[in-house]
Order: sequence, then C-alpha cells, then structure tokens
Amino acid sequence: MRHRIIRSLAALSVALVLCIGTASAASSGFQDVPKDSAYAEAVAQLSQLGIVKGISAQSFGPDRTVTTAELVTFLGRTAGAEIDPAAAEEGLTDDGWSAGSMAWAKAAGLIDKQEQYGALTAENINEILGRFCAMVGVDAPKVTGATRADLAVALNTIASSGFQRLTGVKYSTVTTAEDWGPAIGKVILDLGVEIDPDSVAAEKFSAVSVRTVPGFDFATMQATPPAPQPAQRTVTAAYVCDENGDKAESGTRVAVEMKIGPEETAGSPFNYDFIRGLNSFVDTSYVVSLTAPLSTKAGVPLSMEPTDAKGASGNVTLLADDFTKGTHSWSGDGKDITLSYASWLPHEDAEDGSTPLIIWLHGAGEGGTDPTISIIGNKVVNLATEDVQKFFGDTGAAILAPQTPTMWMDLDGTGTYRNTENTDSGRSYYTDALKSLIDQYLADHPEIDTDRIYVGGCSNGGYMTVNMIVQFPDLFAAAYPVCEAYDAAWLTDEMVESIKDLPIWLTHAKNDPTVVIYEGESDPANYMAYNLKLDEDGKPIPKANFSNDLYDRLAAAGAKDVHYSLFDDVHDTTGLYNGADGKPYQYMGHWSWIYTLNNECVETIGGEEVTLFQWLSQQSK
Repeated sequence: MRHRIIRSLAALSVALVLCIGTASAASSGFQDVPKDSAYAEAVAQLSQLGIVKGISAQSFGPDRTVTTAELVTFLGRTAGAEIDPAAAEEGLTDDGWSAGSMAWAKAAGLIDKQEQYGALTAENINEILGRFCAMVGVDAPKVTGATRADLAVALNTIASSGFQRLTGVKYSTVTTAEDWGPAIGKVILDLGVEIDPDSVAAEKFSAVSVRTVPGFDFATMQATPPAPQPAQRTVTAAYVCDENGDKAESGTRVAVEMKIGPEETAGSPFNYDFIRGLNSFVDTSYVVSLTAPLSTKAGVPLSMEPTDAKGASGNVTLLADDFTKGTHSWSGDGKDITLSYASWLPHEDAEDGSTPLIIWLHGAGEGGTDPTISIIGNKVVNLATEDVQKFFGDTGAAILAPQTPTMWMDLDGTGTYRNTENTDSGRSYYTDALKSLIDQYLADHPEIDTDRIYVGGCSNGGYMTVNMIVQFPDLFAAAYPVCEAYDAAWLTDEMVESIKDLPIWLTHAKNDPTVVIYEGESDPANYMAYNLKLDEDGKPIPKANFSNDLYDRLAAAGAKDVHYSLFDDVHDTTGLYNGADGKPYQYMGHWSWIYTLNNECVETIGGEEVTLFQWLSQQSK
C-alpha cells in the first residue's frame, strides 16, 4: 500500500486488544485519574494510542475545561492527520503543538472563528465532534460537560468505533485535447483499499485545481512572479475505476470527473506567456477532498485527508502519449537549428512505400521545445483517431508534427515576426531545417509512400505550409493550409504557376481578427470578436490577401483541384457548449482549424459531398 491508512478498524482493533485488558484495570499513569473513575479506562486507552497527553507528566487535568487547541489537536491525532506543527496561520500562536492542528481543523471545516485557547462549552464540543464524525463516517457521541474527562470518554468512543482515515493519497490526472485546447478532466485517486462502488457519488467529492502561473502586468508589460491560483472545479461524476481511469466493477481507485469547457480555464494545463507569445505547461496540483465518507468493500466508513501537491504521481494525456517525440538538428548558411517533433505510425511493421504521411505545422502559440504542446494546443491528435484514419484504408496514415523553437514566421531566429515591412521575402528562417527534418524522417521510415505526402497547418503553420509548397512544389501530393498568413505581397506569379497543379484545400473564417480576410474591426468589449463591415447590400467586404488572394490567383492560373471552405464564423458544433444567448458557443474567428481537425470542412466535388480528409486520402503525385 503506497500510503498510510490511519485509525482503520483493523489497526484500532489490534491496538485496543493489546491495551484494553490492562488499561481498564491499570493506572493511566496520571496521579489525578482515579482507577475507579468513569473516565479512567478512556484516558488510559487514548494515552497508549497517543491521542491525548497530560498537562504534565503526572497530571491529566480531568476537571480542566477543554480549549479549542486541545480539542482539535486530539481530533487530528484521532484522524491520523499529517499535520505540520509549523503551519500556523495569521492570528494563531505558534506554540509548537496546536497551531498546525488549528490550521488543519479550519481547512477541514471543523472550526471557524474559535479562539485558539478559548474555553469551550459542552455545546461547542458537541458541534465540533458532530462535524468530525460526519467527516469520518461514524456516529457522534455527546458530552454533557466540557471537561477533559468528559472529552476523553467521547473520544474513546469515536476511536473505538471503527473507521478508516486515509492520508497521503496519491493521484494522477488525465488530460484530453479539446477544440479549444487541452483540458484536465479527470483525477484518479489511488486509495489503496477496495471500495464499495455503491458508496461512490459525485456529490461526495470536492476538487480544487491549484495552477502556479506567472502573472502579467499590462502597465509595465512585464511578467510577475509565479503564484498559486486555486480554483474550485465542478465535479460531474465519480466511480470506481482501473489504473487508466476507466470505470470498473471493483478496485482500489476512484475516478473524479470534472466539468471542462472553453471557458473553464481552471482545467487547463497551459499558460500563455505574453512575453514570448507561447503556450507552456504550468505546475498544476489538485486538492481533492471528501464531503461525505465512502465505504470500503467490507463496509467500513472511509474518509481521507485532502490530496496535495505531494500526492501528484503523474499525468496521462490521451492520444498524445501514443506519439513519439524527438529532435532534429540542421546546420547551414551560418545557422544551427534544432527542431522538435511528434510523430505517430498506424502500424509498426508496415511494408515499404505503403503508408501516406500527414504533416501538421503548428500555430505561433505552440512553438517551443515540447512537441506535446504542438499536438494538443490544437487538436492535432484527432488525426490519429478513426475519424480520420478510416479514409486511408488498411495502412492508415502516419503523422509528423514538427515544432519550431519560436514560430515559423520568425525573421532571423530571434522571435521577430517576418512581415512586409522588414522583408520582401516570404521564405521562412526555418525552411531548410524543416525540409531536412522531413527528409530525415522519410529516410528513417521507408514505409512512407513518398507519392502521398500531405502538408498543412494553421495560422503561422498555414504560412509555413504555403512557404513549403512554393519552395518545394514537387515534394507534396496535396496541401491543406488553414487561416494561412502568407502575405499576398510575397506570393509571386511564378510561385502561383509552380503550385497550380498541386491539389490544395484552404480553410478560413470571415470574422478572423488575426489573419484578416474581410474588412471590419475588433470588438473593444470582446477581444475574441471581430465585427465585419458590410457593403450597401449588407454583405461582408472581402480583402485581397492571404487565403482569399491565394485561392483567387490559383483559380485564375487555371488550377483544377483547389477548394476553399470559407466559414462565416467559428462556433461549437458538438452541441455541448453554448453562449449566454443559448446559441452555440462562439470561438475566436481565427480558430478555423477546429473545423479542419474535426474533419468538418465539406465541399461538393464531382457532384458529391466530400470531406477534407476524405479528399486528401485520394491525392497522389
């Protein structure tokens, strides 16, 4: 068992069997506890269990009125709580024995504003005992007096009643890639004891995420030191599970599912760095506690101390963990560049030349040196699911997701954006390094069919997609750029001519506020929104740039297999998420990759409706 089970029925029964025969007859060791008193046996048993101590080596002080400090200290020992003696809070005296217990009792909801050394009445004691017993799942005894002798009898009843109180519970988290980004939607508690499945219910659990993230001072445009940001999560389900978090008929683990959604930021494992313009993983822990006891398979009431950062034992990121991660280094033209990448193969033993390759190039926020960010920042892992793989037959399609340390539109490797003001060339700083990575991947994987290599990406990656096809038009069988940011000023007629015979499927949304293709203005009240300007007929006014320009110029050049999924906006299509108006949740118009990665881009080709990846699977050089 990987954590301690304290005050269990078994443990207590052994302890009490050892002491009960002698303690009732023998002296507790305190001179002021008569052997024939009604509380002598209780004091003796609790003393041997280490729950109570005297006011001195010889005196128990049976007639002294109980203080808050004494009661919560005794209860902490009864529960087997792991209490830090130095965990004093503001307003508490750090006396070396009760301050930590006071902090624990407040956190557990046993006390509120009671003074540390304040004398308690019988009513006060019964109220606190009632809360404690509800927490551990046993009947609460009542005291008629407020002395230490009265309390000893009640505590002995509780300690002898048989319950399990867990401390040091280990837990892991489960992350999924969603339309809006990654989300931690499940905590798996490893309780180490067989649980009665019927005793497990969502309403018995509380979950608080603690994300330690740096702040950002917009006045100075500087990052501020990292600080914990606790936030209550909504528990939606709980059940006995296996080690993977899947529901099970029996076991020692419990899965706690939590609400996720595009505005549930407390569930995100990411933080956006405004200085670097990149997403990064943040230190996240969970405080999971029970609001009512569970039951063991044997029927013993089971409670636990809340989990903390020390109990975190890892995270599983579904689908993303199935990808292989690596790096590739390239040197040339005075540059030394290392790209990271994530890759996935549908079969490990595929025949040479049998498997097509889908390349995905990430957006600006997913750069860095951890390729997991580039495949869950956008739902790239969906490419490895049956939703997409089914179109590629028995072989399936391999996936390669390169990652740049900065962004694909980097001017010189320093993180400076390439634009029409600082260069007249659209050629990426990372062009040759990326080509080298692709070549090396092909060399390492002879199963790849080099006549069926498909390249696409979103935003910054959409720019890089266009950059790669105009630089190496013979390498790819098709391209699928999304909200691409390759400026029309960089796209020469010669480039258009070189790719007019390459099958291309573009995706963009009219209300994209980042890579703007329609006239309008950002909404000052909502940074996610972009208000379109309308002409005198009430129609949006297109601009001749980016996807619009590329499509029009390809069509004018005589391209036969170019398609354009142009959406009015980007909204939830799952039916799970709505806005305040009750309509489907509106994402930022820039996020048209949601449609692409969910394979929701549909065009009529040859008289039939065809999805993007269905079309892609049919392309070959």
